[in-house]
Amino acid sequence: MGGVRPLGADQSAVRPVARADKPAHAAPATPVVDEVNPAEQEAFAQAIGQLKLDVTFSDRFPEESELKPLGANRLRQLKKGIIRVDRQLDLHGLTRGEALEALRRFLHNARVHGEKAVLVITGKGLNSPGEPVLLQAVSSWMRDAGKAYVLEFAPAPREMGGGGAFVVFLRE
Repeated sequence: MGGVRPLGADQSAVRPVARADKPAHAAPATPVVDEVNPAEQEAFAQAIGQLKLDVTFSDRFPEESELKPLGANRLRQLKKGIIRVDRQLDLHGLTRGEALEALRRFLHNARVHGEKAVLVITGKGLNSPGEPVLLQAVSSWMRDAGKAYVLEFAPAPREMGGGGAFVVFLRE
């Protein structure tokens, strides 16, 4: 820090720094590679291995049955009371993992008891930072891992929760 002087009212000590332009024929910079400590690398690999990530990627196109919308006949039957929704699960306040486990148990019990349709309330995700967590996680789980329980599902009618809930029709 030798030669450093405080700036006062006299700004004459401040000099502009001249920038040297790079010649057009300059060789590209060689990247600096830090040495990796094997112990740190092993600790990192173990930490990654202990993470419980629930990420599923698929390189296939969805089947046509996965893309077809919920039949209007079922929704009509639901609105007329022909199909009743006697059970509902409210997932508000649960973490993603807790919600998916509760959903699995709920759908299993509903199917065992002969239910045809249930209501799953996720909320609209208005209090989630970023995008809605439960709404997307539940939808994705029912489409993939929940196929054994779920025949069809759709956003609930407005009077049953609208976009913050799903009506789920169960497999027999």
